[in-house]
Amino acid sequence: MVSNTRGKRGHPKPIIKERPPRKASGNQGKWLDILSPIMKAPYRAKWCLIMEFDSAISATSAQKNLSQRKVIIPEPDHDWSFSARDNELYGIYRGPFSKRKR
Repeated sequence: MVSNTRGKRGHPKPIIKERPPRKASGNQGKWLDILSPIMKAPYRAKWCLIMEFDSAISATSAQKNLSQRKVIIPEPDHDWSFSARDNELYGIYRGPFSKRKR
């Protein structure tokens, strides 16, 4: 809701009484929903077809964003791998990183 009042120089000054809706960035909810079922059985650790795209460029772009964690994924600190083949995007979830002996 916007109402006008006079500013210092007599010009109308808008007053916003409600905050604008929050801008959604990227496909954050989308990837959480798509990747969550893969996490149910990390002990199987098989490559899964996640999504088919219209072009290989789109699949490669999605793979890059997921690998670099530019979108929100479930458990980003765990062991995830993504790969694009032609117009298909594949992923594997191996669970949390184990502590390696040095």
